[in-house]
Amino acid sequence: MVTLSGLAALAGGCGSEPTPVIERMAFASQIGNDFAIYASDADGSNPVALTAGGGNGEPVWSPDGRRIAFSTGRDGNNEVYVMNADGSMPVNISNNASSDNAPSWATNGELIAFHSFRDGNYEIYTMLSDGSNQVRLTNSPGTDFEPDWSPDGNRIVFASTRDGNEGHEIYVMDFDGSSPVRLTTSAGDDSRPDWSPDGQRIAFQSNRDGNLELYVMDADGSNPTRLTTTPSQQALFVGTPAWSPDGTRIAYERAGRIRIMNADGTGDAALPAVGSADIDPSWRP
Repeated sequence: MVTLSGLAALAGGCGSEPTPVIERMAFASQIGNDFAIYASDADGSNPVALTAGGGNGEPVWSPDGRRIAFSTGRDGNNEVYVMNADGSMPVNISNNASSDNAPSWATNGELIAFHSFRDGNYEIYTMLSDGSNQVRLTNSPGTDFEPDWSPDGNRIVFASTRDGNEGHEIYVMDFDGSSPVRLTTSAGDDSRPDWSPDGQRIAFQSNRDGNLELYVMDADGSNPTRLTTTPSQQALFVGTPAWSPDGTRIAYERAGRIRIMNADGTGDAALPAVGSADIDPSWRP
């Protein structure tokens, strides 16, 4: 005879505490003279190497958390690969004899945006997550790179020099490359845009105030706010913001260490070091 308490146990325990979800983060770490992709708990504990050598970087999780796209030079030129979240079954999906970098998953998990030099200029492309159906989205005389999908999948934010500035500015366009709109107008270099999970804000790096610092702005480019104030000796090594899945924190790199701060810039703290330089943080959804 199964008692009520026995049924509760079989069901996972009615009234029991839910199993906490352990936040995970992927990043690139320099081990010796090379970079490998690692994954760790979001507090920096339990780091595990997912790749070996070959110049690996820019990891980004798929929306379901089961795969990681990344860039690598293991084949002699930079290309976009996808592997399982445990590092198994790495597959070259961009498969082009040029420089393909900065992958970004669409929310549906079916499309990946990236930038490439394959046509003699850095432009933004998309492809299916198996590498098929590669489509060029931009065609400007400047550099278009570092794409990031909006959470609703309808737009892509990116950095560009298309308006002739020496420094990059942040732009947004529709998912098919149409209707590009410039969001920033600083005299500095604005780059590495990253969309907040609610789609309301964009984090980015900029040297508009002299030092390279992190900023956040509304998704329409209004209300830019500086989040970091970096010691001058570290000012050239700040960037690559990545929002936490709940939008309350931002991970970034500074002087070869990954740090996490609250979305308003408070509570800034470094994670434990893995290699001589830890860069390119990405939270698991």
